[in-house]
Amino acid sequence: MAHTQMPALVYLYHQLARDYVQHVAWKIDEGLAIYMAALMLRQHFPSRLDKQLDFKRLEQEGGGGLVKYLPEALIINTKRKQVEKCLAQAVHKVVCLSEVECIFRFIHQLAKLTPFDVETGWNGPLVEVHVGYVVGVACLTEHSKLAITLSSLQNIKSVSIQPNGSAGQTTVRLNVIAGTTLVFTLPTMSIAESFAHLVDGYHRLVLGTQQGHGTNGQTKAKLKPV
Repeated sequence: MAHTQMPALVYLYHQLARDYVQHVAWKIDEGLAIYMAALMLRQHFPSRLDKQLDFKRLEQEGGGGLVKYLPEALIINTKRKQVEKCLAQAVHKVVCLSEVECIFRFIHQLAKLTPFDVETGWNGPLVEVHVGYVVGVACLTEHSKLAITLSSLQNIKSVSIQPNGSAGQTTVRLNVIAGTTLVFTLPTMSIAESFAHLVDGYHRLVLGTQQGHGTNGQTKAKLKPV
């Protein structure tokens, strides 16, 4: 089995972190919002927080500054120095955590706040693919009302990607325990890599491991199981 790292887990984390800030952060209490922001900052700047959090540099790097990590209402309604003080204290408490540990703690806490056990991978006229804790890898066709589970995440042994030479289409293979292979044909390499990373990222979360399958290969659209 090939091992890849961080890309798959980080890909999933960034999706969840973005959705958290937009849809969840404003609903929770200030202390928890500060803690979640501290985990995000430690993950984003793993080599810069050993001594102190540079708020001026954080603002200069663009992308919204603290708004990328904290609910806007908290920033507006609380004195700036108080926000920075609380955030600096929270970061100090998690500064010993690695980048991966921050991701796992963030996702585990997020799971307590809101359900995200199913994620739609791609939509098309033929099939809609779901990836999640409960459903594993499942599909929903235009003729079915319930998603059909193709494989649990625990049973997936490896993930591979390979261009198939047909108008830029790319094949993703999920090798499953007992010798079964699930094959998907996607329109582009980019979509195929996103799908593979999504599967690999959820697999890590289910097993609680930092070790992934990898996306071996030479290098919301129509998805066609082969």
